[in-house]
Amino acid sequence: MAIITNATTVWRGGIASTDAFSAIAEVVDVDPPAGLSAEVDVTHLGSAAREFKLGLRDNGQVSMTMNLIPGSVQQEAIEDDQDSGTIRYYKIVFSDGVNGRAFKAGVKQFKVDRVAIDGALKATCILRVSGAVTRLPALP
Repeated sequence: MAIITNATTVWRGGIASTDAFSAIAEVVDVDPPAGLSAEVDVTHLGSAAREFKLGLRDNGQVSMTMNLIPGSVQQEAIEDDQDSGTIRYYKIVFSDGVNGRAFKAGVKQFKVDRVAIDGALKATCILRVSGAVTRLPALP
């Protein structure tokens, strides 16, 4: 059964997996992490064609857009994390309230988006995933 994405939430945690998470206010959209494995060329002189094995997975980045709320503790903390280079835990919880993704990431970019007539003030954040991505709920 399909899950409607309205009410999906993005949460910012601490530097330890046991630290509390807080919801990031007014996220408009989020592009979850998507892993891509490296290709290792193992072709040899006896190969009939190129041969490859898969190497380490790079879980890429997460992009999210939010309505910018000046004074928002979580939004300003994300911007501060870019300055400090802090790697911390994040999770995306789909609208069913159970499923989603959890990962560690650093803030690669936090920028206030273009300001235009009749527009909402928005910010875009790019998180660089560091390490594995876990499906939620995590199976025992």
